[in-house]
Amino acid sequence: MNSKSNKVESENLKERDREYMEWWDSIAFEYESKVLSPLYSGVKNPIWDFLGQLNTKDYKKALDLGCGTGKLLDSLSQHFEEVWGIDWSKNMLQIAESTNSSNKNVRLKRMDIRNLEIFYDYFDAIFSINTIASYSFAAARQMLEETFKALRVGGLFVAIFPAFDAVLYQRELTYEAYVEEGLAPSKATQKADDYFVRRNKLNLKERTYADDGVHDEKMFTEDEIPSLLQALGFKDIITKKVLYPWDLCKKYGYGYFPDKPEIWDWFSIAHKQL
Repeated sequence: MNSKSNKVESENLKERDREYMEWWDSIAFEYESKVLSPLYSGVKNPIWDFLGQLNTKDYKKALDLGCGTGKLLDSLSQHFEEVWGIDWSKNMLQIAESTNSSNKNVRLKRMDIRNLEIFYDYFDAIFSINTIASYSFAAARQMLEETFKALRVGGLFVAIFPAFDAVLYQRELTYEAYVEEGLAPSKATQKADDYFVRRNKLNLKERTYADDGVHDEKMFTEDEIPSLLQALGFKDIITKKVLYPWDLCKKYGYGYFPDKPEIWDWFSIAHKQL
């Protein structure tokens, strides 16, 4: 594997960016115990069937945005001739390099997704697994703008977006559980909001969510994704659900309601406008 981890220019990072980069560095070696990934076994994720059916004769060069510990890179290396993984966390890239050392067509680079100028019009396919989840809509949109520029005309964008509507659904399930326990509706609402709102997890106005109450992540509703992608110049947009089994949700602190429909993220496919 040809690996190159370029230094992120710290003088160009705003204080909040630096804080978030350092946070990802701090959890890198505990990632699998702290973060529920749509790539884990048991998750009903359309990406695997999609990759299996993709005719890669027209797609040679692929990029994994925010590749993290490199969990997707091995699969991409089996479908594409040239695969890049980028991330701004040096510790994440260190793990990705170790786990993909045998994949000679995988290259790694440390960089900020909001500046992909060196890759403009280069990639045939770009993958993003819950990466377009920055702390604000403006930052997330900038990531998508750069993603669009890094694709060749007609190129393929495959993404999983964290679902804001699923968080609202989770809050509703929590409220219903309290009512079933015998709490009055007003008390059940208060308890649910104590967890989701007053602990600074859920921001309804900004549509962000912070597992730890500190590091917000922009999340998306079903109708928000196609309108945003279309505005940036993408077409042929398809959106499906990624479903998380309740056993995994319980393990990672997302509740356990086995008699209810599962929570989800959004899987989307789009092409760069010709």
